[in-house]
Amino acid sequence: MQIGESTSYSWNLPIGCVQGSVLGPILFNIYMRELPKIIKSVDTTSFVLSYADDSYIALSCDRINYKSACVTINDIFVKHKQWLGELGMVCNPTKTEFTVFGSKDSELKIKLGNENFKPLEAVKILGVMFDRQLNWNIHASKVIKECSSLSYSLTLLNNILPRHIHRQVIFSHFISHLMYASPIWASCLTSRDTDRLSACLNKTLRLHCFDFLKTKTNSDLCRESNIRSFKSLRTLYDAKMLFKLVTQCDNLSLTSRLTSQPIFYLRFPGRMSFSDISRKRVGRNSFMNRAKFIAETIPFEWLDMSPTMFALTLKRRMPVYM
Repeated sequence: MQIGESTSYSWNLPIGCVQGSVLGPILFNIYMRELPKIIKSVDTTSFVLSYADDSYIALSCDRINYKSACVTINDIFVKHKQWLGELGMVCNPTKTEFTVFGSKDSELKIKLGNENFKPLEAVKILGVMFDRQLNWNIHASKVIKECSSLSYSLTLLNNILPRHIHRQVIFSHFISHLMYASPIWASCLTSRDTDRLSACLNKTLRLHCFDFLKTKTNSDLCRESNIRSFKSLRTLYDAKMLFKLVTQCDNLSLTSRLTSQPIFYLRFPGRMSFSDISRKRVGRNSFMNRAKFIAETIPFEWLDMSPTMFALTLKRRMPVYM
């Protein structure tokens, strides 16, 4: 590469590429684009979910056939490992995880080479902890731990920064952790986990408002700091996601399935149903129930609004404390 009179040095790369290079992501996608076809060649009902260099192989089945599905996963792993070897890549067993949603059978296991894997209680997918029963207790504990680790920094900054700057720090560092991917998990929490997350946020609000003697109510803290309660934030994030699904994703088959069919078995024929223990109902049905709740909560007509106008009106009309 040459910029002006400066020329960078060069060297040969027989394999791989420099981290951070422009070609890196493109070459990686070229390498990995055949992965879904390789997986489908073993079992047509399996599918691959990929984001950057994270790939998740999933297989859906009914409850009586989940042991045979584990055998199929073994076959997929063998084929996957063989395919990677042909490309000069290897599968790292230490970064390989396995779980079975909807089952507590501890005797299940799969094998990758000489390594045996037993199902984990929870797996992290893009920062979200999915536990085997999809009750989100483990993820709630993870969020609380991450947010609590920020308390010391917020305390040090509390006496230094003006209130509006301290509030920006809370939004950028604390609430971004608290509400990360919340449309997926926040509305399916148990009441106990909801209270735990609310208490974590209220503790930060008391710090921000210098209410060390706890003389103010939670609603007073939200109004004084102009920071929403956890339940209000949850509804706000859900409403924004619903708006995007309804108004901006009409061409997606997943969205059309979700919006057109209120019954789980019609939306996902042949798929395994996961019990949402916190609500005693099928977890994926929460989309329709959530849409009804949001429609009752949002006090205005929004279907014909632009995204910008919807976001502004939503913040003005939705109460900060719920």
